Amino acid sequence: MDDCRYGFLFQGSCNTADLGACYRLKHALSEVSLEYGEVVGTRHGFQLACSPNGDAAEIYDPMLDRYISLENIVVNYGKV
Repeated sequence: MDDCRYGFLFQGSCNTADLGACYRLKHALSEVSLEYGEVVGTRHGFQLACSPNGDAAEIYDPMLDRYISLENIVVNYGKV
């Protein structure tokens, strides 16, 4: 059964990446200030399937810093 909420069509089964993108968009377009977890909520009966390793921040934070640095180069390319 199809369900249309917030201008998006949600089907009975869906791709998790698509669902995540829809939740992210819903969060970004929310007219009130909500935490992302409040947007997703628990009403859909989702269950936590996994959690990141404890050292994930140690591994990925430097990657994020590098990404931000590279993004700034691209954004500022050609600016005087």
